[in-house]
This record gives sequence, C-alpha cells and structure tokens, in this order.
Amino acid sequence: MPSAVPGSSTSTRIYVGSIYWDISEEDIRAVFGAFGPLRTCQLVPNVETGKHKGYGFIDYVSTESAAQAVANMNGFELGGRPLKVGWAAGVQATPNVTSASSILSPQMATALQL
Repeated sequence: MPSAVPGSSTSTRIYVGSIYWDISEEDIRAVFGAFGPLRTCQLVPNVETGKHKGYGFIDYVSTESAAQAVANMNGFELGGRPLKVGWAAGVQATPNVTSASSILSPQMATALQL
C-alpha cells in the first residue's frame, strides 16, 4: 500500500541523507525501526560503485512513527556523519513526537557511534 499523498497530514514517507557509505540498508532498517514498523526502506543504489548514493527513503506504517523519526534523527550522528532526515518532497510534519532517548536503548545508541 503506498503512503499518503505528499503534503497531507497523514504522510508516512521520509528522506534520509548523508548516510555513510559503509552503512547498509539493514543497518538503516534497524536504527529507524526503533520508531515503529517500516513499510519500506530503500537506499538509492550507485551502479558505478555497487554501493548506495548516500541517501534513501523510508515509508512507515504510521504517521506518528515517521514524525518521531524526523524529529529525533535529523542531525543524529551515524557512522561519524550527521544524518539529514526530513519529510520526503512535499510531506509535512505532524505533532506528538517522543525523544530518541526514550526510544533507543543505551546499547543501540552506543552501537550507532560506529
């Protein structure tokens, strides 16, 4: 099932950029899955290098999970680089977010400091 119409208050699709090249799609799924179930997670491939281009998109099952991820992960350092996390083109934020410290376990937070 596709996410809601971009720009609506029920959108669930977010953009994640500035991803370190050695971080895998599975790593991103594990980190962002802490905010709620993911519908899809895709890092954009670079056919020349065989790795990803350093950005991708995540579609959450719920708007609340997507909003928490955007609010808490933008600027979060992963693999030595601060992530750029926001709503996918035209998607607006929603209220009622929880801080990352209450969602990520201390072990997960430590593991993310690759």
